[in-house]
Amino acid sequence: MAGIQNLQPHSKLLIEIATDAFELKVLQDDQVKIQPKTPDAYKTIIKALAVKSTEFHTYQPKADRS
Repeated sequence: MAGIQNLQPHSKLLIEIATDAFELKVLQDDQVKIQPKTPDAYKTIIKALAVKSTEFHTYQPKADRS
């Protein structure tokens, strides 16, 4: 996620939907890296971010690659 000024609402949402199945890392330039620990957590987080119209970038999971 890029351009995050206030991380608290996003972290609260992530805790609600994925409990402790992820890691958050704050990067340079107001960017945040979310690392889901399970494929289910990945899918849940991506869906929630899309519903909230959050700008984010993701890589295709290994299981979905050809």
